[in-house]
Amino acid sequence: KVVDSLRYVELVEYGNYENRDYYTTTKYKIADGKNGPVNWVELPYDKYYWYIVHPKLNAEGVWVQDDINDQQQRTWGYSWREYIWSNPDPQHNYTSVNLSANGITVDYIPRFGAMMQNPDVLWNRNKNYYLFGRPLQVYEHALDLLGNWGSCAIPADPIANQPRAIHPNQVLYYHRGRCGEDSYLMTAACRTALIPAICSGTSREDHVWDQFWDKDWNHFEFFRGGLAYSGWGWTNLMDMGGYEELSPDYWVLSFVHGYRPDGFIFNHTKYYTKTCELKLKLVDNNNLPLDGIQTKIFARPGHNNDPNDNGILYAGQAFSNSNGDVSILAGDRKVYYLQFYHPKTGTLPAEGQVYRFTSESVLTTYDRIYDGGTVKIPVNIQKLQATSEHAPASGQYGFHLKWKATEIVTGINDLDFQKSKFYFWNDSVGSVSFFLCDEDNFNKFKNNLPFDAYEVYNYTDSGDVNIALPTGDKWYVVLSNTQSYNNYQNIDAKCELLEDVQTSILINGDPVLLVEDKNVDKIKFNVYPNPFTEHCNLELPENIERVEIYNYIGEKVDSINYPFIWKPNKDLLNGLYLFKAISEDKVLVTQGILIR
Repeated sequence: KVVDSLRYVELVEYGNYENRDYYTTTKYKIADGKNGPVNWVELPYDKYYWYIVHPKLNAEGVWVQDDINDQQQRTWGYSWREYIWSNPDPQHNYTSVNLSANGITVDYIPRFGAMMQNPDVLWNRNKNYYLFGRPLQVYEHALDLLGNWGSCAIPADPIANQPRAIHPNQVLYYHRGRCGEDSYLMTAACRTALIPAICSGTSREDHVWDQFWDKDWNHFEFFRGGLAYSGWGWTNLMDMGGYEELSPDYWVLSFVHGYRPDGFIFNHTKYYTKTCELKLKLVDNNNLPLDGIQTKIFARPGHNNDPNDNGILYAGQAFSNSNGDVSILAGDRKVYYLQFYHPKTGTLPAEGQVYRFTSESVLTTYDRIYDGGTVKIPVNIQKLQATSEHAPASGQYGFHLKWKATEIVTGINDLDFQKSKFYFWNDSVGSVSFFLCDEDNFNKFKNNLPFDAYEVYNYTDSGDVNIALPTGDKWYVVLSNTQSYNNYQNIDAKCELLEDVQTSILINGDPVLLVEDKNVDKIKFNVYPNPFTEHCNLELPENIERVEIYNYIGEKVDSINYPFIWKPNKDLLNGLYLFKAISEDKVLVTQGILIR
């Protein structure tokens, strides 16, 4: 019904339902510059389902029926898609506006579904301002027309002390709002017209807008309503929204978020301002990495460095990954503060309090990394209580297992009225434990008891192992998410049984043991003393070229050569370290424990 009426978009379908590879997306007529050549550009299918098909926009609820007592989210029994396109309710006819100010009157707007049948291109990639006050019959492309219609649909500011509408239906019927109402309506109108769009904005600087997808996210908003003074209102398609051009006297942004409909918040700061990086690592009481901890950032000063707008206010958030790492791109020319939250720990330091992260006397500068080091959260995560030994070097039977872990970050969006729980697939990181054990020890593992196992490796994102089985009847090859605090792991794995097996192990792409059977008893690789405090000595074969040292999550922390005495830096944490000795023909691995 909708797509057949629109001239700038067509559906594209792939696969077939019987093979379970069917999916749909859209393609758009896009001009290359004003009056330039027009080409069809296809939308990635994931963007189609997330930012066109999905029934939720941002903070509004998705209701089964209208709540007549709600003062902000009235739907009058219609989805925003149906209400905006068809204007189906005579009792809530949005085409009648009848508002005046500043010598300007907006009497009427056309039905959206009828109007949007006219433009024949989505846009022309001309990143510019399009002033209001033009007839709706005068436009360059669909986004130009849509923005101008929006300025007439919400021409006036809200009435003081009256509830601010959140649901697009109520926004459109009331015809009043500021940037928040504008953003809700424009996102819904774009998706109704099959244009992929999201709500976006900045909390600390108190402004919101929209972005639409064409090869990447592009700025889109109408700024102020159609009853504003002449020359003040426009549809804004400028690169970076034009906000950097207004700095330093006006817009100095801290953190820009883009909202996925399920509640996940993207960091879109890089689209709007020069950035610095805020980073830190979160660990538990035993220095084990903590995943899934919500890290909120607060910032000052405000958007134009007004001395009267110097409060420490919420700016954005991120969640720690499976290595405990938090990395946040944030705008320059700010002072930043942090707060941590998880349901099991509550808010740290406390509600209404924050930790200072950057200097209060010097504002941040772009392209700089501000590293907060390691932060200990007062919890104890569950860990494998495993005692490990090496598997046989060879055997009659064994197995080949190859795996790749992908982390699924999960959390609650507390800015959402429905407190949506999101699941974000983080393709850049993953973490599982691997081991082999017999049935008796497998049952101990399931009951969180100490157990014995072969080849225990924690915090692996991938592995490719051939392992000879010891004697016995039943063995369990385990990939475990036990040491994850909050997030999930998706495992892509393939396992096959083998005969005449030589044990070889690759963990995170690196060989762990490559030693010929006949040489095993002759090779010594020892750490002494072990545990150690200030330094340790390594006993090695003569032909070793260097030794690399890794922490418990696989990060390389040092590399040493002969005489192979390691003096760890003072900023390294107590705990288990992996020593990898490397020569031309083999790699040897052993462990040592630092206690200071």
